[in-house]
Amino acid sequence: MSIGTMDEIRGRLRRAVGHYEDTALVNNDLLDDCITQAVTKVNQSFPLEGVGSFNTVANQQSYEPLSNTQYAIKKVYWPVGCNYLVPEDFRAYYRAYENSEMVDEYGTRRVFEPSLVVGMQQVVEFYSRLYENGAYKLNENKVFLDPVPTKSGDAVYFTLYGERYQAATDIKPVHEEPFYEYAKHLLHGALSVGRGAVTSVNSPGGVSMNTNAAANHQKAADDSLKRFMSFLPPIKPGRSWP
Repeated sequence: MSIGTMDEIRGRLRRAVGHYEDTALVNNDLLDDCITQAVTKVNQSFPLEGVGSFNTVANQQSYEPLSNTQYAIKKVYWPVGCNYLVPEDFRAYYRAYENSEMVDEYGTRRVFEPSLVVGMQQVVEFYSRLYENGAYKLNENKVFLDPVPTKSGDAVYFTLYGERYQAATDIKPVHEEPFYEYAKHLLHGALSVGRGAVTSVNSPGGVSMNTNAAANHQKAADDSLKRFMSFLPPIKPGRSWP
């Protein structure tokens, strides 16, 4: 189920900015520009997560595997294939961790010093990041493999963010409100600086009227942007290194 046809979407936007059937001031070209930008914004704000892959080429280190409808690489999985020793500090934490008691039949254990668990997990994460992955991403769209592949045809998998909708008519109801709010933000902004920004009207009979159209459109644009921002997923705090 989509949010409607292009004519229905244009009509709703005209009504939302108070111009109803006005096809002169709010023409289709202006509406289509706002709609296209709003679709792009929704795609970038609510991207699809997917999985992709590419094959290695012997002695080639860098790759750009994204297509035109994919935005960014999230993580690359490329095994180094090397052996390494378990560090002594990890052994010490693990021995301390073993000095615990089992509290149920499922194998759950309770340590006598909670900080031991934190310390052990930090060491595990440190060496996991140091050794488990030999792929690095640059500018969200380029991958560097380390060590450099020595043969062609090995599959390298990665997770990615990609395009969710190709056109406004593809948008699902779950993203209908953020789409319209951003489209209204763009349309009100365009009207606040164009022909919609009328400050006074004079009639042949000598009657004049002052308006605050520009300021009102700008305020409406700001309000729509705030409502759009309220739909964005919360930023998750995190640490880049243990």
